[in-house]
Amino acid sequence: VYVLSACLLRLLDSGSAEELMESATQTCNSDLTLTQRTSHTEPAAAGRKLTIGILGSSVARGFCASSCLGWSAMLKDALQNQFGYSTVNMSVAGADVETTLQTFDRFVPRCKPDILIISLSLGNEGIFLCPPSQRKRVQMRFENGIRELIAKTVEIGARPVLGGVYPNGDSVPHTYELLKETNRNMINLGLPMLNWLDALDDGNGRW
Repeated sequence: VYVLSACLLRLLDSGSAEELMESATQTCNSDLTLTQRTSHTEPAAAGRKLTIGILGSSVARGFCASSCLGWSAMLKDALQNQFGYSTVNMSVAGADVETTLQTFDRFVPRCKPDILIISLSLGNEGIFLCPPSQRKRVQMRFENGIRELIAKTVEIGARPVLGGVYPNGDSVPHTYELLKETNRNMINLGLPMLNWLDALDDGNGRW
């Protein structure tokens, strides 16, 4: 796990998003040969060690956190220490729903995650920088993309978990309303969700 983390960080500094995903899945494939796995269409057998995938962007990658140890790193350590589960972080800085959908089929199934956390950002869709007249369109594109990613996750036999929308330092009253609306829409999908907005929002949609 530590070799994988170091490799991903080096690639973030110097490589492309595809190189990053390729490295993650190559290491994942070699590590998974050490773990006996069962069919992903069946519930996890008692005592079987699960693999948790994380599919997101820079926050899920740990950017701006101390030593890049953000929520994904803390989650990885907790799952490993408490349950012996492994975690593969396939997040790419700057990723949006379109680029994530484009690379999903190539990389995610190879890691055979039992659970996949999908945690993308409306900020990377451009909602805080686009003209106000385009914000609703950006919001709908994001929500539709999340639904497509959920469907893809189910297709490969993994169980989807959502990471909700994040606050953003450029939020204004209108974008804050859209953030809250998308957050509610994601909750209403009925899946487990890490509700970042309610936990981190300053009351104005900002960190």
